[in-house]
Amino acid sequence: MPKAKKKIGAPTTESEKAVKPAGEIVEQKGKVAEKTGESEGVWYRIRPPFSSHFDYSTGEFTCEVQLPGVPKNRVKLRILPELFDLKGTCEHVLYTLTEYFPVKVNVDTLDVQYNHGLLRMKVQFLDPLAKAAEIVLQD
Repeated sequence: MPKAKKKIGAPTTESEKAVKPAGEIVEQKGKVAEKTGESEGVWYRIRPPFSSHFDYSTGEFTCEVQLPGVPKNRVKLRILPELFDLKGTCEHVLYTLTEYFPVKVNVDTLDVQYNHGLLRMKVQFLDPLAKAAEIVLQD
């Protein structure tokens, strides 16, 4: 009796049939893109170039993030004393960056400037002893 031929690429077991790929690779206008399922308009998720400087003598955190081609109204920045989250969209690109600060920062001192695709952020460190009670020692 001849053996049945297996189709190439066809699942052979129940576990292979149950596995679904994470993303679908599609070709669109000559470019290969991965559909993430988040938004049909986003083809690429990119971590933008990021540089930072911590100046412990002045208590400042300064950073620059490059978001080429992203208009100001398409930038979303959220900040907590421990971290910041940045998202910016331009055409089919989503720039996304989440970074932790080396120490807690004072969100009220945040200074943000955005010019020609370059976001500059400056914020003061939070003094951990600002609300500490001072104890006077008695003889």
